[in-house]
Formats: sequence, C-alpha cells, structure tokens
Amino acid sequence: MGYKRIITISEDATASAERSDAEWQNLRTAVGQAVLSLCAVEPIDVTELDRITRSERFQKAAEANRQKALSDIGSHHGAVRLVGREHSNWQRLYLFAGGILKPLYDATDKDLELAEQLIRSERSERAKRRASDSDTGG
Repeated sequence: MGYKRIITISEDATASAERSDAEWQNLRTAVGQAVLSLCAVEPIDVTELDRITRSERFQKAAEANRQKALSDIGSHHGAVRLVGREHSNWQRLYLFAGGILKPLYDATDKDLELAEQLIRSERSERAKRRASDSDTGG
C-alpha cells in the first residue's frame, strides 16, 4: 500500500503568463525535485522489507525525511510543503474522507458525522491514556 503524503505547492513558484518550452521543462524538473526531496525514500526490495526497515540506516533516513517539511522551487523558498507539519500560520480545516481531501465546507453531512465520531473517539483514547499515565505516575 505504501506511504501517502499530502503536499502543497505555492502558485507563486509555478505561475507565469508565458514560458518557453525550455522554461517549462526546467519548471517540471524543479517541481519534481522539490516533491521528491520531501517524499522519496530509497527504492526497497519488498522481499527484504522487514530486514531493511529495521536497519539503523533506514531508520535514520526515514527520521530525516519526517523532519523535513518544505522544499524550494528555484528561488521560491518553501514553495513545496508537507501538510501536517508546523511551517505556516495559515489555517484551514480539511477532511480526508472517501479517498478525497476536501475543505470542510465541501464535506457532506455524512462526512461531518464521520469526523465527529473520529474526534470523539480520539478524545476518549486520550482521556484513557491520561488516566493510565496518572495511575502509573507518568
């Protein structure tokens, strides 16, 4: 199934009224490199997955990848950003439901009910963990 990452790409870094073919090719390359710098991990032989993912080298690379939240496109610093990392004061609520990421205002009533159920469940689990931590002195 593999990992999935949600990213944003700044329109400022990609928008232009006119571009030559060479400029479009350079932009495609720059965007691809920026996305891969945030999302790519080394190709893995699935038959070796368990051994590889337990290796110290893989764990260090995975941690470094998790820590990186943004990448540049040309001179546009932070033009590609991973969603879910602290890197901006911009706020909007989105819901990932039915395999679709949508702004909350586009969510159906059924989607909102699901979100409410998930939030209640998460709050309940956190309350249980806090109670357990206080019982164990943690």
